[in-house]
Amino acid sequence: MKPPLKRTCQWLSALGLAIGLGSLSATAQAQSSEADCPQAETMLQNAYPGARPDPKPDGLPSYLLGKKRLMLTGHGGNDAPVMFCKVWPAHDNLLLVAVPRMDADSPLNSDRVGDLDILVVDRKSLKVQQRLTVPEAMSDDAIRLVSMSFDTARYVVAPGVQAFGLRASYNGSSQPNPFNQTTLRLFVMGNGGSDTLRMVLDGFSASNMHGEWDTDCKGEFSTYKTVLAMTNDGHNGFFDIRVTKNAEDSKADYVPNGSDCKETILKREKTQHTLVYNGKEYVVPDALKDM
Repeated sequence: MKPPLKRTCQWLSALGLAIGLGSLSATAQAQSSEADCPQAETMLQNAYPGARPDPKPDGLPSYLLGKKRLMLTGHGGNDAPVMFCKVWPAHDNLLLVAVPRMDADSPLNSDRVGDLDILVVDRKSLKVQQRLTVPEAMSDDAIRLVSMSFDTARYVVAPGVQAFGLRASYNGSSQPNPFNQTTLRLFVMGNGGSDTLRMVLDGFSASNMHGEWDTDCKGEFSTYKTVLAMTNDGHNGFFDIRVTKNAEDSKADYVPNGSDCKETILKREKTQHTLVYNGKEYVVPDALKDM
C-alpha cells in the first residue's frame, strides 16, 4: 500500500468522505438544536395550528401537516434533518427557527424531498412574527445536504436593516470525484405583517472544494473560500457586498522513482467581486454561483 499524501488526506477528510459523516453531522445538529429550541413543540403548534403528532415518527419526533412531516429537535440515530434555532443577537428578543417540512411519503435518510420554513419567533410569547418557506431547500440526492446553521454576523444591508444568514453544507457521494460546498442565503424582515420575511441573497457559494483523483494519490483539486464585507456604496436602497475569493488549484502525483505522493500548488488567486442589489435580491456573479 503506497503512503498517502498527507495534505490530500486532510483535504478529503474535510470533504466528509468518511462513511457516516452525514449521520454525525445530523446528530450533532440535533443535540445542539434541542438546547437552542426552547419549548419546540409549543412553537411548532403556534406556527402550524393544524399539525398533529406523527404516530410513526421514524426515530425522530415529528408532526404531520397534510402530506408534510414537520421535523422537531431530537436525538435520532439516523441521518434525518431536524428543527434548529438561534437567538438573533441583533434583536435578542427574537429567535430564528428553521423547520424542515419533509414529504411524508419520502425517506429521511436518502434522496430526501422537502422544503424549509424559516420562522422569526418572539422569545417571550413563542409566537411567529414573520415567516418564509424556501422550496426544496431540504431536498438532496447524490449531492447530499449534511448540515445547516444560522449565520448572525453583522450583515447591515441597509440603514437600520440587518440581515441574517443561513449556511448549508453539501457533500458529494463519489470518492474519485470529491465535492463539498457551503452555500449562504440572506434574509431580512419586512416592516409589518406575518409573511413579510424576504430572502435577498440566494444561490451564493461561500466555499467550494472539488477534484478528481485515483483514490490513492494522483489527482487534481480546486478549492476556494470567500470573505464578505459590507460597503458604503449601494444600489436600490441596499449596500453593495464586497466578496473576496481566495482560490487554489493543486495536483498530486507520485515522486519519480518512488512510492511517496507529493502535492504541487499550481495556482493561487485572490479576486474581488461585488454583489449588487437589483431591487429584489443581490445578483450573484457566475464565479460565485452554487453548483
